[in-house]
Amino acid sequence: MVEMIDAKTNQVIWKAVSNRKLTDNMTPSNKNTFINEQIANMFMDFPPGSAKNQ
Repeated sequence: MVEMIDAKTNQVIWKAVSNRKLTDNMTPSNKNTFINEQIANMFMDFPPGSAKNQ
């Protein structure tokens, strides 16, 4: 889960969640690739309201 917080109001202004999980049988390299892919997917809709999301 990634949350963006407004520093002035301390309120969550955007949140993304990945439901996929690392597994024990992944190599360190595969884990790194997996994490980078999940983060990229979660940030596809950021920032909210941007032209790419409409």
